Parts: sequence; structure tokens; C-alpha cells
Amino acid sequence: MADNRLIVGGAGEVRSRGLVVGEVNYVAVAALPEGGSKLRAKIRSGGRLAGCVARAEDGGVTLEFARAQRAVSPGQAAVCYQGEAVALGGIIESAL
Repeated sequence: MADNRLIVGGAGEVRSRGLVVGEVNYVAVAALPEGGSKLRAKIRSGGRLAGCVARAEDGGVTLEFARAQRAVSPGQAAVCYQGEAVALGGIIESAL
């Protein structure tokens, strides 16, 4: 059985420089280039787009943000855009 925990910390402790996305669906791109691709990502439906570098790794995608993002939450969706087009999307597995 999973433990129920409440972790208390300061505002800076809920920011993450990156995340890992699983269950990836490629839409406007067939795959990511070997060195990664500069995209813009949204991790909340009402959130702002954030610049990131997306890299394919171990069946998933790692996003490294230009600026740390608040409250990256596993189980939520992450959607990446290339211009106005949806490049890829998936489920957040973990924050980095």
C-alpha cells in the first residue's frame, strides 16, 4: 500500500528544470533529432508556454526548460509545440 505523505517546503522547492514524459505521441514531428530539438512546452492547460529542449531517451522524452517550472506533477499531461503546431505530447512521469 502506498504511503500518504505531505511534504512542506518553500516556493523555490516546487520548481523543476526538467521532466520526463512517457506514453509519447508524436504529432507534427515523426521523431526528435539525435541532439534534441528546441520546442515550447505547456504543462498546465492554463499555463504559459515555456522554452525547452526535448530529447528522446529510453522510450520517453526528457524536457529541459530554459527557466525552472513550478509544480511539475507526475500524471499530468505535457504538450510540446513547434511554432503553432503540436509536435508531441505525453504523460509526465517525473520531475528532474
